[in-house]
Amino acid sequence: MEVVNDIKSFKQVIDLSPFPMWVYDLESLRFLYVNDSAIRLYGYSREEFLSMTLKDIRPKEDVQLLLKAIDRLKSKAEKAPQRVYRHMAKDGRILYVHIKGNTIDYDGRPGELVSVIDLTDDREKDNKLLQQQLFLTTISEVNSYLLSCETIDEALSGTFELVASVAEIDSICYFKISSNSKHGQVYAIWKDHEFVVENPEKAPTIPVALLEKTREKIVIKAFDEALEVFKEHLYTNPETTKSLYLAPVQKEDSTGGYICFADYKKDRQWTSEEIKFFETVVSSVSQAVCNLQIKEELALSEKKFKSIVEKSNDLTAIMNRDGCYTYVSPTCEKKLGKPAKQLVGSYIYDLIDKSEVDYVRSKIEETLNEGSAQLRPFQVPTAYGHTILIEMQLTNMIDNPAVKGIVINAKDVTGQVSTEHELEIANERYRLASLASRDHIYDWDLASNHVERTGQSLKALFGYEEADWNKEGFWFPNIHPEDVGYVYESLKAVLEDQTKDRCILQYRFRGKNGNYHTIIDSGHIIRDKNGHAIRLVGTVRDISDSIREQRIKDVLHSLITIFSQAEPLRDSLKSALRTIVEETRFDICEIWLKSHDEPKLNRVEFFLKESMGLLAYSEKSNVSSFAKGKGLPGKVWEKQEAILWHSIDQTETEFVRADLVSDFKLKGALGVPIINNKEFLGVLVFLSTHNKGDFVNLKETITAMGQAIAPLLKQRLLEERNRQFQLISPDLHFSTNRDGLLKETNNTFLHVLGYSRESVSTMSIRDFVYSDDSQIIDQILLEPYKDQTNPIGYEIRLTTKTGDLVWVLLNMGYSVADDLLLFVGKDITEQKQVQSHLKRTNQRLKNA
Repeated sequence: MEVVNDIKSFKQVIDLSPFPMWVYDLESLRFLYVNDSAIRLYGYSREEFLSMTLKDIRPKEDVQLLLKAIDRLKSKAEKAPQRVYRHMAKDGRILYVHIKGNTIDYDGRPGELVSVIDLTDDREKDNKLLQQQLFLTTISEVNSYLLSCETIDEALSGTFELVASVAEIDSICYFKISSNSKHGQVYAIWKDHEFVVENPEKAPTIPVALLEKTREKIVIKAFDEALEVFKEHLYTNPETTKSLYLAPVQKEDSTGGYICFADYKKDRQWTSEEIKFFETVVSSVSQAVCNLQIKEELALSEKKFKSIVEKSNDLTAIMNRDGCYTYVSPTCEKKLGKPAKQLVGSYIYDLIDKSEVDYVRSKIEETLNEGSAQLRPFQVPTAYGHTILIEMQLTNMIDNPAVKGIVINAKDVTGQVSTEHELEIANERYRLASLASRDHIYDWDLASNHVERTGQSLKALFGYEEADWNKEGFWFPNIHPEDVGYVYESLKAVLEDQTKDRCILQYRFRGKNGNYHTIIDSGHIIRDKNGHAIRLVGTVRDISDSIREQRIKDVLHSLITIFSQAEPLRDSLKSALRTIVEETRFDICEIWLKSHDEPKLNRVEFFLKESMGLLAYSEKSNVSSFAKGKGLPGKVWEKQEAILWHSIDQTETEFVRADLVSDFKLKGALGVPIINNKEFLGVLVFLSTHNKGDFVNLKETITAMGQAIAPLLKQRLLEERNRQFQLISPDLHFSTNRDGLLKETNNTFLHVLGYSRESVSTMSIRDFVYSDDSQIIDQILLEPYKDQTNPIGYEIRLTTKTGDLVWVLLNMGYSVADDLLLFVGKDITEQKQVQSHLKRTNQRLKNA
C-alpha cells in the first residue's frame, strides 16, 4: 500500500486529470476527496460528495456487488474484475463506467484511489446499433416467413411470436374491422406464449373511434374508464397493464384493423426504433393478410360451388389421373342406382361398357395434355339392369389445390340422340353457363359466319355495348396486332383437324377504353357427319388479373432475393431495375430517392434495354435531381400517387427532358411512388416507346411492385447507413469468425494499425494482439456467447504495422444469424499514458 505524505500536492495532481477521480475510506466507504471532473460527471458538489459513501452513487440492486468487491479488495484475495460498472448520477441517470483503482494510505487511513472512464455514450450507441441490426434481421425473417404461409392464422401466429420475443413484449392482439363497420372485433391474440383465435360470436368488439383514441395516447394508464373492457379481454392481469402501441393494418385505401403491442409488466417509453420496427412489421402483415384473405375467400367460394353442385341434377364427380373416383355427387345414386360413398375409390373403367374403355382412356389422356375434353354420348350400365347414354365433359384441375383431380360434368341424354347437333349445342351452353357465369358465351355458326352472343358479359368484361358487338366483323380487329396471326393460324388448324373437338387459345383482346386484356378463348367444335366443323360454341374468360398477380408475385420473389444479397446497394438497385424492365414492356427504368438532407429527389440508378444505347442515354439525360412538384418525379412526390403521362412526345410539356424524348422516340412515362408505412422514400420512373394501350395495362402492376419494393428498399437503406456509419466511426470496428479470421474492418481500424484493407483480408485478430494479452483474445473466441446482454470491456494491446503498441478498451457482441463476433474498440492509449504519469508522480511523492 502506497503512503500519501503530501496531501496538498496529491490533490493538485488529481485535479489535473481529465478523468473523474476520487479517494474513499476503505472502512466507511466515505469519499475523502474528489476532483472537478467527477463533480461535472456526477452532478454533485464537492461538499455533497464528501458527505456521501460509494453506496450512494450505485443503483440499489448493485450495492451488494459493491460490498463484495470491497471485501475482496480488503482481503487482497483478488483484484476486482476488469468490466463495465453501473453508477448513478445526481439526476438519476445511469452511467456505464470503467474503473481502475490502487490502495493507498491517505492521511493515516486505508483508502483507494479510483480513476473513472465514462463509457455511457459508447454503450448506448452500441446497444442502439445492435438493436437496429436485430430489428432489421427480424423484419427480413418475418417477410420470408409470411411468403410461406397458407392461412391468416398461420401468418399471425408465427409473426406475433417472433416479434414478441425480439421486442420483449407480453401480448400482441389483432383487431379486425369489417367493411363499413364502426367497431373492431378481437380476431386473435398472442399472450403467455400462446396464440388464440377468438370465437367470432363471443369475441369482444371495441368502437373504432376508441381504437383511434388509444393510438393517439399510446400509454394505457392515461385512458378513461371505457378502456377497462378493452383491458379485461386482452390481458391476464389488467390492473398491472402498463403500456401499449397500436398500428393500423392497411387494406387497400382503408384501415382493415389494428395490431396492438402491449407490455403489462413495465412502463415503456417506445423508442423511435421500436415504433419503426412495429410499423414495418405491420406493413408486411397487412400485405400478407390481404393476400391470404383473398385466397381464403376463393376457397370459401369453391366450397359453396361444391354445395351447389351437390344439389344439382347433373352427375358431377372428381377422379385422379388413373381414373379412380375421389368424389361423387349424391345425384349419381339416383341415376346409376349405386350410393355415392360406394363409388368413391372405384375406377371409371369398371362402371362403363367394356366397349367404351379405350375411348374413355384416350379422352382422359387428352384432358391431361390439353386441359379438357368433350366426350360423345356413350353407354353406362346401371344397377337397375339397363344402360343409359351419358354425355361427359372432363376438365383437368389436378394442379388446383382445392380439387386435385379431373372434374367430370355428365348428363343423362338417353332418348335425345335424334337431335344430336342441337343437343350438343344446348348441353354445351348449359355447362358453360353453369361453370363460368362471369365469362362471355358465344355460338358461332361457321357456315353463315353469324355469331350469337349471350347476355351482357361483353359490357361487364370489356366495356362494349350491344350495338358494338352486333356489328359484322367485331371480334378480330380488336385482337392485339401481335397475336392476330397466331389466333388465325391456330384456329384454322384446329377446325381442319377432324380429330379435334376443342379449341383453346390464349391471346390479348382490346377493351373499349383501349386497354388490352389477356383472355382464354375455349370453344367446343360441332362437326357434321363428314367431320367438317359447322359450329363453334365457347366461352371467353378474362385472366388478366390472374396473370398480373402471378407476375407481381414472381417479380416480388425476385426482388426479395436481390435485396437479400450481400452486395452494395447500388448493385442491388441495378439488378432490381433490370428485373422489372425484363418483366414489363418498358424500355427505360429509373429510381429517384429522396435526399436525406435536402428537399429534392436524386436519380441514383437506372437501367435500359440494350437496344436503347447506354452512351446516348447518359449524354441526353443530363438532369439528375428534381425539386418537389418539378418534372415527373417531383409531381409524384407532391401527389404521393402514381402518375401516367400518355403523350410525352406531344402534349406533356411538364416532362422537361425533351432531348431524351425525341432521340429515343419515347411516347409514355409512368411515375410510381415508393412509400413505406407513410414514409416517402422515392419514385420509380418508367419510360416507353409503346402505345397507350400497352402502357395503361401495366400501371396497376407497376404500382403494386412499387408498394412491394418499399419495405425491402427501406431495410437496405438502413443497412447501408449503418455500414457507412461503421466505416466513418472514430472507434475501431471489426468482425471475426470464431477462429479469429477477420471478416470486416472499418477505416479507423486500418488507420490506427497502419494496414490496407487488402492486407488484412487474410489475417487473424491474433496477428495484431500483443503476446502478453493473447490469453484474453483466446478466451473471447472460446466463449463468444458469454455475457451478451452486458458485454465485458477488455483492455488489450494491439501491435501496429510499425511495431508500436495501441491500448484498446474492447467490447464484443455475437451475431447468431451470421455466426460472427462483432467488436468495438476504443483507443485509450492516452488515458493509459496519463495513468502511468500519475503513478510515476505518486512514486516521486512517496520517495520525496
